[in-house]
Amino acid sequence: WLTDAHITADYGLLGQELQGRSPDLAARTRLVDPLISYQLRLIPERDALGEFQRIVHNQNEEDTADFLFL
Repeated sequence: WLTDAHITADYGLLGQELQGRSPDLAARTRLVDPLISYQLRLIPERDALGEFQRIVHNQNEEDTADFLFL
């Protein structure tokens, strides 16, 4: 079975590979921590929207990515 540690390690490797192959695309992409993705599925939809916005916006309410992977 895959554990959180396996999934987190795979996300780390994916991010490194993306950075190596296409730094521009990597700069425009956010890979959301698997634990955060899982928690988003468990909370009420009205609360999930706020959490999602915190992922995609920075402190100045600006978008931080063109591509987002949950």
